[in-house]
Amino acid sequence: MTTKQYLNQIQEMKGLIDDKYKQINEMRDEMTRVSAVRIKDINVQGSGDPDPMASSVAALVDRERELNALIENYIQLQRVLSAQIDAIKKAKLREVLQCRYIHGMTFESTATLINKSWRQTIRIHGSALQEFERKYGKIYL
Repeated sequence: MTTKQYLNQIQEMKGLIDDKYKQINEMRDEMTRVSAVRIKDINVQGSGDPDPMASSVAALVDRERELNALIENYIQLQRVLSAQIDAIKKAKLREVLQCRYIHGMTFESTATLINKSWRQTIRIHGSALQEFERKYGKIYL
């Protein structure tokens, strides 16, 4: 795993959380759209689910548990990576890493925030990655 991949874990996990949240919302929407059809005096034989709403609710609860587990993992990962980034001594290097990997900012936004050109921000980012790797590379390389 490269340094960028190691640091990008937070943004990747955010994406997984967003996807899971969308799935849950879609499931909820589908469940509220389902309407009961009343059939009188018709005998229907089948091996289908006797209670599809209960099955849907159970599936929704499972997805919500998965989401909660992802959020817990995200919080733990963010704490670890934030502490590692915070331990970088040079303020500009630390700030660029925080902007890029903790907050998910673009280089353009980061450059504006730190009052540097895009090119300078790219150079600072490269130096920050090297410093981070020197300090923590043994953990993930």
